[in-house]
Amino acid sequence: AHVDRRAGEWGSIIDGGEVLTCNNTKQDQDWYAVTLAKPAIVGRVVFIHGWAFPTGGWFDTSEGKPQVQVQTEKDGPWTTVGELESYPKTTATDPKPFHAGSSGTRYTCTLDKPVTALAVRVIGKPACGNDPKQSFSSCMGMEIYER
Repeated sequence: AHVDRRAGEWGSIIDGGEVLTCNNTKQDQDWYAVTLAKPAIVGRVVFIHGWAFPTGGWFDTSEGKPQVQVQTEKDGPWTTVGELESYPKTTATDPKPFHAGSSGTRYTCTLDKPVTALAVRVIGKPACGNDPKQSFSSCMGMEIYER
């Protein structure tokens, strides 16, 4: 990932377009992280959803919404600071409202109190769609802002 300074705020995006965790395995959690070159104040995180496929590509929210976590020290523990509250209700097999054309939908987490962090990630349970032997999610990008 790389970090750009835009309009007085930090904005981080994942390079190279969409990122998938598709590797034909079944996983309990998927995550997408941005590591910052130096500590920055994080007040808002935007997760940009990628593509949904018949075999997955979204987070299963039947047991909870995707979480936003930060690291405040190098190689330190991940601390949950919020969740993507507006991320839709889905299951491992039912992607509604996601479909092939829904790529690029943005979900925002505004932290109750900004935190100084070295890394930020979105973590959740990947979906299996119509293939229960595997699971994966997708991400078009992440943006990190001071406010």
